[in-house]
Amino acid sequence: MSAYGSAVAPERLVTTGLGPCIGVAVICAYRGFVMHSPDIFVEYDTVTDPFFELLDTHIPRRSRPGVVPVIACGCLDVYTGTPQDEEIHECTRKCRGEIVRRLLAAGFANPNVRWAAPNESASLLLITERQIIIRETLNIRSPESRPTTESFQC
Repeated sequence: MSAYGSAVAPERLVTTGLGPCIGVAVICAYRGFVMHSPDIFVEYDTVTDPFFELLDTHIPRRSRPGVVPVIACGCLDVYTGTPQDEEIHECTRKCRGEIVRRLLAAGFANPNVRWAAPNESASLLLITERQIIIRETLNIRSPESRPTTESFQC
């Protein structure tokens, strides 16, 4: 899945199923922004750049040092059980570095990042009316595991 979007309070945004995909969430002035991409390089024209254009349109550069993006997932896991997994891992590593670099270059504060451990998947929920981002991480191969939830006041 690849997507990006924006919503104004009281609307909420969510992205789920973040495995090797990278999710980014930003809230500023009761407007939320979210991006979900398996490969931000391949999707520069269709997801990455349009997401950053949304940020440029709605968040003044002078406000960005006080805005902390939240990043989830980018898991390095066994997906196919073949050498293709290493190709996926290499792509994920490059995407991890690039998304952080792009956010910092755009003038945002250091993002709050949690790269997923093997077997983890994550979700991001943006509650715009309360200016809260919730990052939920779950071990998908352990039926008895409980999700880990972190909340970030924006």
